[in-house]
Amino acid sequence: MADRLFEPFVSGGGADGTGLGLTISRELAANHGGALTLLDTGPQGTRFELLLPL
Repeated sequence: MADRLFEPFVSGGGADGTGLGLTISRELAANHGGALTLLDTGPQGTRFELLLPL
């Protein structure tokens, strides 16, 4: 599942989501010259890294 999190309409959460949030977030980061990546996921939660140029 983690390898598909950034695909449109894929959701790792509950049934209330549309599965677009991470797709849109990654696209916005890329449009600003940055990147959004999944660092890790586990029992304590999921961590992402957002890098944007200065």
